[in-house]
Amino acid sequence: MSYKIKNFIDSELKKIKKPRILEFGVENGNSTKYFLNNIKSGKLISVDTTDCSNLFRNKQWVFLNCRDDNFKMVNSYLRYKLNIIFIDTTHTADHVEKIFYLYFKKLKINGFILIDDISWLPYCKDQYRNHSWVEKNNKETFFRMLEIYNSNKDKLDISFNFLDSGLCKVTKIKDKKLNLKNKIYYRKFIVKNILDLFKNFFSF
Repeated sequence: MSYKIKNFIDSELKKIKKPRILEFGVENGNSTKYFLNNIKSGKLISVDTTDCSNLFRNKQWVFLNCRDDNFKMVNSYLRYKLNIIFIDTTHTADHVEKIFYLYFKKLKINGFILIDDISWLPYCKDQYRNHSWVEKNNKETFFRMLEIYNSNKDKLDISFNFLDSGLCKVTKIKDKKLNLKNKIYYRKFIVKNILDLFKNFFSF
């Protein structure tokens, strides 16, 4: 896990003097350890429904044993706006969207949200992690983030990293209320394209 984050944000994190980070999902503490090793005078707040409070002893770390959508409790610990929010809890598009909208307003301008597991490629049939449920969910999350971006292009920027199971980075560029997602209507299933598919299929 930590090598994916390092690959994507390491240079940016090192430029932040006192980073304030909110992490959703701790598990074995790989990402938590990475963040703690890279903040000298900042603050990391980690949230998980499993009690992970004994994993680290660090005065810069606060652990909250609660759900990520318990906004009232989590928000009570957010005295300042955040530089980074990391989402690595329930990996479904609906849940990621919920957490994204709940906490985006807590970001500073140029702060960003990292979302784990947006690449379905390793989980496709005959790939090394072959798993239909994860393939479906990661793909749905990827396209859900595109829909959110599609309706908020003036407020945020988005980029993707496809290393391993992938990461999405959404950077806040304006401090305004987000619009709801805007469905993207692809031309994949228009009559012409369907006919082309049949034509290509029967040409073999």
